[in-house]
Amino acid sequence: IVENTQPISSSTSSVQYNFNSKSFTVNSIATASDLNMAVSDLSAEGAQNFYQLDTNPLIARMSTSQAIGAVSDNTAATSMLPQLAVLETEAVESALDIYWETTTTGLVEDLNLEVKQVSGNTTPVALSSTTVVQNENMGINVDVFGGASPNQIDVVNSAGVAVANQSFSIISVTKDLFGGGTTNLLAKDASNNNVSPFNILTSGTGFHIQTNGFFDIALFAAENNFNLTVRATDTITSTFVDFTLNWTLGNTLPSFGTTPTPTSPITTTGAIANSDYSVNAVNGTNSAASLAQKQEDLTFSIAPDTVLNSSFAIDASGNNYGFSINSTGTSLSQNGPSLPPNDTYTIPIILRDAGGLTATHSPT
Repeated sequence: IVENTQPISSSTSSVQYNFNSKSFTVNSIATASDLNMAVSDLSAEGAQNFYQLDTNPLIARMSTSQAIGAVSDNTAATSMLPQLAVLETEAVESALDIYWETTTTGLVEDLNLEVKQVSGNTTPVALSSTTVVQNENMGINVDVFGGASPNQIDVVNSAGVAVANQSFSIISVTKDLFGGGTTNLLAKDASNNNVSPFNILTSGTGFHIQTNGFFDIALFAAENNFNLTVRATDTITSTFVDFTLNWTLGNTLPSFGTTPTPTSPITTTGAIANSDYSVNAVNGTNSAASLAQKQEDLTFSIAPDTVLNSSFAIDASGNNYGFSINSTGTSLSQNGPSLPPNDTYTIPIILRDAGGLTATHSPT
């Protein structure tokens, strides 16, 4: 501590002062005006005790058992004019919450980003792209985010320049759930076993992400929303930044594949022989996926008033001339009433996938 004594007749006004460790308490920190210690609140001699008091500085009021300095006698000659003073103390944790008021407002994450931007151009603040494109018909090892150099995804600084010396890893991959929340996302291999959905590969100064399995559209739309967090780690300092990507799996039209030829003519009511349309029907999953995955969540139907006779007329009774198909597509039936002999009927069968896309096949 340097103690200011301000003697009248001596040229020495600052001397070294040492004492055993003493505690002191900061009672308040506020502007001079808030403490009623502005220039207008003090006498001329009192105002001289504070450096540039006219600028309304912050003033800390401290309480201690050890008196420091000289006591003013309210005469101009001995007023404690501002002198050099150094106070050294060990940092302690405040029992009070401390807040800073600024002229700007916003989210803490935005403030963190601004801090990174001004701290130097070696800090990643963003990805060079956030566009992920994935469709359920994609195979394995297909790029969904970025590509091989020069199409890699880079982490960039505040100037938009790629940051070097980075390694990349996938931290988590989830999908949304119907009703809220998320769960881990898995893909399928060719044997319909669960596998990790994606791989991350280094390319040039950046990375790209590829599929590691097959995907199919979920019955609940929310579960087609995917979330992936990638971590960029500085290989020199080991500091890291996480970036989260969000996208929706695209749907692909289902297909009947090779269709059967129902037995004709129809001579009795009930199931029609050779009318199993489920055998080769598939959703939009990649053709190399397992048959079980390719046939998930398919339904079959015949829309009302769509079956036509040879005169292209619908059934006036609204019964599609008695034709129907079960929802699994395994059997087309004719359940009466009796049909006129030697007439032909066109039966539009609808195949629908989990995402609502349809294909139509119309046997006669």
